Amino acid sequence: MGGENDYPTLVVHIGSGKTGTTSIQGALKDKPVVLRKQKVAYLGLMLEELREADGYAWAKSSAPNTFLSSKVDDEEAEVFFGALMKGLARLRRNGIEKALIINEAFLGRNRRILPLLKRVQDAGVPMEIHCYIRRPDKWATSAYLQFGLKHKSKGPLLTFEQWLQRFEESGDFLVKLQEWEEAFGSDLRVHNFEAAGNVVDHFFSVIGIDLRDARQSNPSPSNAALASWAVFNAMQKGRVFPSAFRRVARQLGIADQVGQKEDTNFPLPPVDELLPTAKQLTKLQVEKQGYLDYVNRLIERSGEPPLEFSQVATKEVSVDPWEMNQLQLRMIFSLAEQVDALQEQVKELSAAEAAPRRKKGST
Repeated sequence: MGGENDYPTLVVHIGSGKTGTTSIQGALKDKPVVLRKQKVAYLGLMLEELREADGYAWAKSSAPNTFLSSKVDDEEAEVFFGALMKGLARLRRNGIEKALIINEAFLGRNRRILPLLKRVQDAGVPMEIHCYIRRPDKWATSAYLQFGLKHKSKGPLLTFEQWLQRFEESGDFLVKLQEWEEAFGSDLRVHNFEAAGNVVDHFFSVIGIDLRDARQSNPSPSNAALASWAVFNAMQKGRVFPSAFRRVARQLGIADQVGQKEDTNFPLPPVDELLPTAKQLTKLQVEKQGYLDYVNRLIERSGEPPLEFSQVATKEVSVDPWEMNQLQLRMIFSLAEQVDALQEQVKELSAAEAAPRRKKGST
């Protein structure tokens, strides 16, 4: 077993989801030189940025759940542990004082990763576990937009109420937080997402690093774009990933959103019936009061203001006709420009193909 001076402090951000982890990951990955100057190393979601984990199937940012969801505890876990320990020792010898892992799936899918990280701590690695928590009503609203509307499952598009009945967590991580606290005690630091402001800056400030002008990813779409996204996904019979909508959006020149596919048998409710109502969110908040009380105890231990039990805020769901008209006109004009360009290319290709035939006929 090594001592604390043998390893850098391992800082692990475990989530929760929809609290800016993608932005934090992007900021860290974009500035390795700045991090190095501050004696910090970013290890990725699943050690994919760590040399000792190179080549392993589980060391990929694109599929972290492959390792986390596995029901077989085999030598794979030993390999993970060994790669992390060797990597941390090497980084410390090279002057690194902090190593970061950012993976929002760790909070809820902790069956394999929690005991592994506890084992790392017991082996002498100083550890900080950080978790950001949102109010359940706000978390559920954000999660529905991402996983209920933008990322549609097979079948018809679900309203917020239908989706909430199927989704097991609903922004309540009580049991999972208790498991992390039992393992790590006061080394678990829970933060109030609602009070953090720019969550990227807040996290970096908390752990003591400076990445100026770190941008937040995944900005919210406009109401018109959100409505277009809902219509697009409702037109699909099968499962739809957000990338399908974004790909067509890029082609149509409307930034990050819009798309189309023919034929559907699924009716689409009005947008205001899809999204959560104030009554639904208030009911959810009341049901989660015990959870909020527990989380607030952990947040106050971190010296931050508690999550407030207050008036819920619902998203404005009406779509302004002029806003929608502009969106549609932009699509039309973009398509018109693409058609014009294709027609010019066809003319040029036709002319080039006809030239040899004319030359051959004149000889």
